[in-house]
Amino acid sequence: MKLCFLGDAGSIHTVRIADYFAKKGHDVSLIGFDNPGIKKVKYCQLKKHFSFMDLNYPDNIPLLNKYLMQIKPDLLHAHYATSYGFMAAFSGFHPFLLTCWGSDILVTPKKNPFLRALTRHVLNKADAVTCDSEDMKSEIEELSDKGAKISKVYFGPEEKVLGVKPKKHNLKSILSLRGLESNYNIDKIIAAFSVLIADGEKAKLVILGEGRKKEALLRLTELKGLSALVEFKGRVKNNLIPHYLSLSDVVVSVPSSDSTAASLLEAMAAGCIPVVSGIPANKEWVKEKVNGFIADDLDPEPLGYILRMALNNANISKMRKNNKEKVRKYGTFEKNMQVVEKIYFSLTKRKK
Repeated sequence: MKLCFLGDAGSIHTVRIADYFAKKGHDVSLIGFDNPGIKKVKYCQLKKHFSFMDLNYPDNIPLLNKYLMQIKPDLLHAHYATSYGFMAAFSGFHPFLLTCWGSDILVTPKKNPFLRALTRHVLNKADAVTCDSEDMKSEIEELSDKGAKISKVYFGPEEKVLGVKPKKHNLKSILSLRGLESNYNIDKIIAAFSVLIADGEKAKLVILGEGRKKEALLRLTELKGLSALVEFKGRVKNNLIPHYLSLSDVVVSVPSSDSTAASLLEAMAAGCIPVVSGIPANKEWVKEKVNGFIADDLDPEPLGYILRMALNNANISKMRKNNKEKVRKYGTFEKNMQVVEKIYFSLTKRKK
């Protein structure tokens, strides 16, 4: 099948999906602003004429149409409703599968009536939609006038991550895998960790990722006298994440808003104990004291208390097993890409 992906080519999610289907033998093209250099994937470059990124999406619709005429794909798969999905909707190409990522449904449409109407238009133009949480599915159903065909698909870990086993380490370790942006509340994690250490717990905090808040977070760490116990590792290659997970007891992910985080599923697959914020998407995967802990209050004292419970949990072996089984059943990348492939065949009226 001739597939064309339209999305953020700098994102690991887009790269993984395009690479997967190319390796499955499909004829794959990728249209985006950054060339990730994926083997067996034809790349088509969009043009950045404006420093304000949002202006580049409508500006590139004529170029998108040119590429689509050249590629002649059987299906266009666009990622993120209010950017690349917008481009796909106004290209007029069909069949068009839209994958929503989170903020494009849970945040952007609520900013103003124009963005809500724009999102509704994109959803109505899509022939089918995928998302990765129940609350996002409900929002899509509410936004869509015609009742979108919605499937839940997760950007989960590869099956091999289920084989990750904990490695011996001298100091209890808490790991954060989220970006250093306001939404992910890394400052609140550091503040809670400070309470944990002040109460006599022996542990370290390892923070992966980059973002606009990095300098402020480094200053906060120094201010609280935690520089020796908090490690900022920066952006780490995807294939190294299992190594960090194997050295961690607890993974903390407390965003203010999010859909199902791929990093959460990867941590669960590796057997780490998750401490998560109480947003709906997290509660789909984490059940209190069954396979993790839920922090509804992110103030330092209550979050610090929950981190202490997670680190000193007597049921850690059972929780690890529960997490691996849940991801094995619902969340692996391979299993979810099989769902996507079935959608492709359905939309193109082809038989697998």
